[in-house]
Amino acid sequence: MKPLRILHIIPVMGLGGAEKMLGDICLEMHRRGHILKVVTLHKPHYSFDKYPSREALVSTTALEQVSMTTAMKPLELGIRVQSSEFEKVLNDFRPDIIHSHLFQSELLAHSVHYPQAAYFTHVHDNMFQLESLFRASRQKRRLSDFFERAWLMRQYLRFDNHFIAISKDTLDFTLRVLPSALQKNVSLLRNAFNYHAFSDEVKRSIQDRQTLRIVSVGNLVPKKNHKLLVEVCGVLHKKGIPFQCDILGFGALQQ
Repeated sequence: MKPLRILHIIPVMGLGGAEKMLGDICLEMHRRGHILKVVTLHKPHYSFDKYPSREALVSTTALEQVSMTTAMKPLELGIRVQSSEFEKVLNDFRPDIIHSHLFQSELLAHSVHYPQAAYFTHVHDNMFQLESLFRASRQKRRLSDFFERAWLMRQYLRFDNHFIAISKDTLDFTLRVLPSALQKNVSLLRNAFNYHAFSDEVKRSIQDRQTLRIVSVGNLVPKKNHKLLVEVCGVLHKKGIPFQCDILGFGALQQ
């Protein structure tokens, strides 16, 4: 099989969940013989210095930062997105796949139609910007959301964009916000982790431990579903399984 040239786009590289997932994808695709490049809109977050497998990632995957400008075009019910640097990346790298992560990357990825490539959007969370402006939402909405959404939906259709949802919740959300013509392009591929990345020493430590340790790291917001974690702890308690649960994060549910 001919190696694929895969271009990933993400706003910034750091220690976030989407960024870690992207790194795992790149390392696995490189192992399978494909050619990878990651485009970002911002310089790496300081946490990228502590990124797991950072040296392996930067040695196998080219990272490049580009700039982007956007402007509303009210008369066209859309926006203008420009990045000559991104256009140069496309022409130089010649991707077979363009794979975007997180909302800001959606704008850059769909600013230029590169017909030789297949377009994929990785839906890591429910991007509220894709909802109708008039739909009830807990998020504060801007007028620009209306124009960005209208433009993106047209670009999604034009590019025959495909969508990868990481959970049943993101799948349901994506199917709800997309036009019917694109719903056939939505697939569920649940999040996973690289078990082999954990050393045998760590695995043995987990297996030999008398008390089960659970650590949740993430924003304390409803979509992280800490309620499920609390329910799991309740089940463990009923079964008499010793455990310790630490919830780390900040947000609206911190109280």
